[in-house]
Amino acid sequence: MSLSIDRFLTVRLLDTPSAVQTQDQSLAIYVTDQYSDQFIDALYLDVSSQSEAESIFGTAAEICKATAMAFSHPMKPRSIRAG
Repeated sequence: MSLSIDRFLTVRLLDTPSAVQTQDQSLAIYVTDQYSDQFIDALYLDVSSQSEAESIFGTAAEICKATAMAFSHPMKPRSIRAG
């Protein structure tokens, strides 16, 4: 069963150019339904490279497709928290 995320989360995006300059790009958070034994307290794990994400979840996992986009971006995060 899939639920729409807009039932649980409200997002407000700032429309000013200064918002982009002040954002902290050091940590990105991704939500996934793909579980790993390496989750901390069975809740989340931090990955710092695409190869680390692929070794944990497998190269065909949806979370790896998302992390590949983030780690290939010029302003890539230092780490991604998946949970």
